[in-house]
Amino acid sequence: MKHKIKRAKRSPHKKFFKIIPVSRFIVPTIFIALLLGLIYLGFNYQKSANTTKIENVDYLITSTPTNNPLPTISVITNFKVENYYDLTLPAGWSKTREEIQGTMATVYYADMNGNFLEIEINPYGRGFASDEIWLYELNSSGDGIKIVEEHKCSDSPYCPTGDKKFSIGIKNKNAYYIKNNHYFFFAGNTNSETGVDTNIYKNILESIIFK
Repeated sequence: MKHKIKRAKRSPHKKFFKIIPVSRFIVPTIFIALLLGLIYLGFNYQKSANTTKIENVDYLITSTPTNNPLPTISVITNFKVENYYDLTLPAGWSKTREEIQGTMATVYYADMNGNFLEIEINPYGRGFASDEIWLYELNSSGDGIKIVEEHKCSDSPYCPTGDKKFSIGIKNKNAYYIKNNHYFFFAGNTNSETGVDTNIYKNILESIIFK
């Protein structure tokens, strides 16, 4: 009498994987992972790009004008401030030094409380960070300036927050020249980051008469 040998039933799972190869799952999974990775990188790139702006003002300041041809400017050999401008300083302020670099001149002013103002004449293009950015335009007489916009640093990797100092970059809003010269200003306080009276800098800047 012959005995029939019963074969063990195949696992339904094995049958499933036999019908649908594992490779069919791996390829789509890898594709989806790569797609999600690209979306993530794109989002973070856009976020990073947005944080370098403060209210649509470039935070990394370029001092050199871009929308006007640069006038012919000679190397400075005998620099005198009075040939470029006059200004009114508050009590306790004085000019501390001058620096000449080729066609560029920088004049430094300060008081005894940490307040300072730098006036750059025909500066070379450069970038730097500051707690605030101010923009100026020519006044009605055409020989002075007025501050027309003030922007605070906010949510930017370039904000020098926490350095215990206060600084303002002051640039020409329309990138033009004043009496055939380009001016950039840098002001602030080296002793304090908060509670600084910024009207001091504004009053000095708006007292300047260019020649």
